[in-house]
Amino acid sequence: MIAGLISELTAEERVEKSKVVAEQLFATHEYKEAARVMCYVSLEDEVDTAPIIEKMLSDGKEVSVPVISGNDMTAVSITQDTKFMSRKFGVKEPLWGVTADFADLIIVPLRAFDGNCMRLGRGGGYYDRYLAERPYAHTIGLAFELQYIKKLATEEHDTELDAVITEKRAIGIIADRRDKPEAPTRHGFLKRLYDKLTDK
Repeated sequence: MIAGLISELTAEERVEKSKVVAEQLFATHEYKEAARVMCYVSLEDEVDTAPIIEKMLSDGKEVSVPVISGNDMTAVSITQDTKFMSRKFGVKEPLWGVTADFADLIIVPLRAFDGNCMRLGRGGGYYDRYLAERPYAHTIGLAFELQYIKKLATEEHDTELDAVITEKRAIGIIADRRDKPEAPTRHGFLKRLYDKLTDK
């Protein structure tokens, strides 16, 4: 049903609605304060993130995008010169890049959402697993208003987002950063790895 409604959007409507969603995202405190942002690379039936990623890079943020390997998803850093190719599900992934799994803000795709900021994905569970391991990151889903469902059937492993932004509104209570665990640093990660290898 949702897929059918999205398919009825013209290319022009998708572009215009995506522009409004992007403007609302850029106005959030979470975006303005984030130094490191992970953002999905959009498919044709999703809010267009190409202009969003371009602005993130021009704003000087460290930007990463998802890469899927088997049942796992990681984030790989990109620049304005990064080359992409289509991979699993037709999603474009960078040909090369450095792992960058410490984002302050994660921009999430979805198939549907409800008033509690629960999301319906494409069924692989990649984002649910990834977000569950990163409670320090703020999470914002981007959607068209027509993807709203009053109440989604959820399972224990489903992850609630901090907010969902559409061309009509922003819903959800975006948690204050003080309520989030401290994000790991590269230095901290390397120290823990060193300690583990040396049995400290």
